[in-house]
Amino acid sequence: MKYTEFKDSLRKDDPEFDSRINAEKLRVDMAVAIVQKREKEGFSQKVIANIAHLTQQQISKIENGENCNIDTYFKAMAALGMNFKDIAI
Repeated sequence: MKYTEFKDSLRKDDPEFDSRINAEKLRVDMAVAIVQKREKEGFSQKVIANIAHLTQQQISKIENGENCNIDTYFKAMAALGMNFKDIAI
């Protein structure tokens, strides 16, 4: 089965397939943007965590693609002075 056929079969079986894929893509795009901005600015995960009132482990989870609460992403982005226009969607 080709990838497109597989994707089409998933789409047919799950009416929310596209919205789930888009939500996951947004999380990945946010995580990539957070890592890039943090590294560009020369901050450690611990520094961003302290500014965002998060733990270093939460920042690590974002950067490693683990599923986090969306508020966690927003706090990390705010700590870096980011908003949605900083994300390559």
